[in-house]
Amino acid sequence: DIPFVTPAGALPAMAYGDYDGDLDLELAIVTHQGSGTGVNVWGLSVVDFSEGPWELFQFIPADYEAILDLSLTSTYDAERNVATLQAGEAVLELDLTALGYSDPGGEVAASLGGWVLFTAQEDTLSATFSIDLSAPGLPAQGLQYAALLQADVVYTGSAFGLGDFTFSQSEF
Repeated sequence: DIPFVTPAGALPAMAYGDYDGDLDLELAIVTHQGSGTGVNVWGLSVVDFSEGPWELFQFIPADYEAILDLSLTSTYDAERNVATLQAGEAVLELDLTALGYSDPGGEVAASLGGWVLFTAQEDTLSATFSIDLSAPGLPAQGLQYAALLQADVVYTGSAFGLGDFTFSQSEF
């Protein structure tokens, strides 16, 4: 059920690790899901060998999008022209004037962008998401890749979550 070979020919990345802390190894598989103008999405699957027959668990977009909808907030200070992003304890202020937008034309909102990357290293799974900004005075597609949100992927042996968020200003 995992798309190993994509039309773009991007092969999966695979790594063994104890991602759920049960002292048994799982296989993480990161697969290319799609790309195009402004989009580059990778998916995460974990094959768990610990309970009899192999079980496949996938961290699907609906799941991480729901977590990010609950975790990512933004506020806008019109006087300073600064958008503030927050996820968990992580906070990032974006000066829209410095980014070339002196008048966004109203309230600025943050949302998940078109770039999603998962990585597996040793016993750790992580994710990086691009964050877009939208406002009436910004381009129609919004301010894409305004920030990057990194998070640890929490795998419990049957479900996924996100935690330990950090932001960085995008270099895109």
